[in-house]
Amino acid sequence: MIKIRSNIGSLMVEYTMLVVIIVAALLCAQIYVKRALCGRWRKSADFFGQGRQYEPNETVIR
Repeated sequence: MIKIRSNIGSLMVEYTMLVVIIVAALLCAQIYVKRALCGRWRKSADFFGQGRQYEPNETVIR
């Protein structure tokens, strides 16, 4: 009976560690995904704006 409880306890610790490692990996990957999406949005905005930014007194709409 004691041996069975020991196995169940060790399995619980192993699964907990696995979940912690997966969550940590996802949190680290979130930074890189965010940067990639921001870069893609910026590239698209630069394409449509021909690389120019809006300036209140100098931008002329034709």
